[in-house]
Amino acid sequence: MKPVKHQMNSSEEFDLLLVNGRIVDGTGNPWYRADVGLKGERIDSIGLLGSEDAKRRIDLDGLVLSPGFIDIHTHSDLTPFVAPEADSHVYQGVTTDVIGNCGGSQAPMSDYLKERQRPIAEEYGIEFDWNTFGEYLAKLESMKVSINLAAFVGQGTVRTAVMGMENRQPTRGELEEMKGHVAEAMEAGAFGVSTGLWYAPSGFAGTEEIIELARVVASYGGIYATHIRGEGDPLIEAVREAIEIGDRAGLPVQISHHKAMGMRNWGKVHETLRMMEEARGRGVEVTADVYAWTANATGLTAMLPHWVHERGRGAIIERLGDREARERIKEDMIEGIPGWESLVSECGWDRIMITRSPNHEDYEGRTVQELAEKGGVDPYDFAFDLLIECTGSPQGLLLATELVRPRGTIVLKTTTAENPQLPAARWVVDEITVVGSRCGRFEPALELIAQGTLKLRELISARMPLSEGVSAFQRAQDPTSLKVLIDVQ
Repeated sequence: MKPVKHQMNSSEEFDLLLVNGRIVDGTGNPWYRADVGLKGERIDSIGLLGSEDAKRRIDLDGLVLSPGFIDIHTHSDLTPFVAPEADSHVYQGVTTDVIGNCGGSQAPMSDYLKERQRPIAEEYGIEFDWNTFGEYLAKLESMKVSINLAAFVGQGTVRTAVMGMENRQPTRGELEEMKGHVAEAMEAGAFGVSTGLWYAPSGFAGTEEIIELARVVASYGGIYATHIRGEGDPLIEAVREAIEIGDRAGLPVQISHHKAMGMRNWGKVHETLRMMEEARGRGVEVTADVYAWTANATGLTAMLPHWVHERGRGAIIERLGDREARERIKEDMIEGIPGWESLVSECGWDRIMITRSPNHEDYEGRTVQELAEKGGVDPYDFAFDLLIECTGSPQGLLLATELVRPRGTIVLKTTTAENPQLPAARWVVDEITVVGSRCGRFEPALELIAQGTLKLRELISARMPLSEGVSAFQRAQDPTSLKVLIDVQ
């Protein structure tokens, strides 16, 4: 393609002229060679500008020049209060983070959320002095963050603010109050609402409840982003629900980290992509994102059935300590229950690796199955006891569920030849799919540990590209032994 010279104002010399670049402009067109001239902080001209005068000239020598990348799925909701410069994102070309995903946002604030975030406040010196979504956004703006932030309001956060950790349908009054919170967020500048239906309390909500909130978002021109109700055995039904919500509420749908979890479900993404294409064909604007890892990550408490989370963290520990309740939890995790997906059943304890455990750092990089066998105990009991122990400190069970919680990483342990999802990798490169990091923080500190796994204690926290971290790991380890790359969220 021969570039055309586009000039907005050519009466003065350029402040900066970038020459001999390959431009990828984000429109979906192939790259083309061109120069870019800037005046002040704005692009003035794009074209063949090599003969133009400029105060400063940089020869790109064939490097790619593009707009900043949008990280469509992050959990960087509090990071701006710790590292507003966002170094590691900027160094990788990311200039926009989408936050408030998976049903969790930092507003509307509630007593429950403040207590849950207390260890974060103490460790990082964050003052949770906002209540509404608008106040939260204003606080973010005051931090002068170096990248753009596009925020969702989390349906799980909204539900908690109104109903606490109650696992029941809302009353009409409670539903109207939730709709009011969503409307306030949209008025303040939220891009839409997100759900995390695999998690409690987001997953306590039924389809009709979510549609009611989504209709509020639709009236403001917003979108619905969802960590669907299941990504393994119930994947197809969960995608169908997401499409239904978008269809009936009349708004676009973004399906978060699309994948098929568990070996027995590999290949289902071909069917779910077909479902999305069919929905788009009848006017439902549904798209998806994926992350670039072959492993998932979450907290160990997320392995527990939804009913265990009713009434909050204190009740979780009580149930884990009760022999009869513990047996019921174990049975539900083995057999599964309607409306809830058991990742342990789908993947197995031998594929669930502890990637962060503050009370037992020697557990990190080892599977629950391996640790249980070493201790001569049942892997379920090992996991339950670990959760109880990590919540027994003066700071209570919060230590087990937030920045310093044990994190279980679901490991695929596979090669391309073994996984029918991977040969064409169609679910990654499909035209309705974009890539998101699912990262949680961008602090400037890096801790890179190579001991059979690569662990970035704060993912994308290094002052270097992630690819360099992976390369460092591969230099230190046999790459064929790679089980899990990162400790995410």
